[in-house]
Amino acid sequence: MLVLVHSVNELFPQNAETNLNISRNASDSRTPENSRRLPRAQSQGDIEGLYREGLIVLQNGDWLQALITFEKVSWLNSEYKDVQNKRADA
Repeated sequence: MLVLVHSVNELFPQNAETNLNISRNASDSRTPENSRRLPRAQSQGDIEGLYREGLIVLQNGDWLQALITFEKVSWLNSEYKDVQNKRADA
């Protein structure tokens, strides 16, 4: 994850601090004490909504937001549709 953040920072240096905070939050989110506080999708419809949002922002060229959105989908269901390929596309 940290390598990805550094790559994104090279492309978008004006967002470097925000990108680092996203990375820290992503790393912290998977710890057991934080996992209880994270909202989970209540249905496949919630995951589908996130997935479609990711497709839209990817199509609009907002790769960082697309990556973040597909990461959320992957965290909720790592086998959902082709989310792993979409993460790679972003």
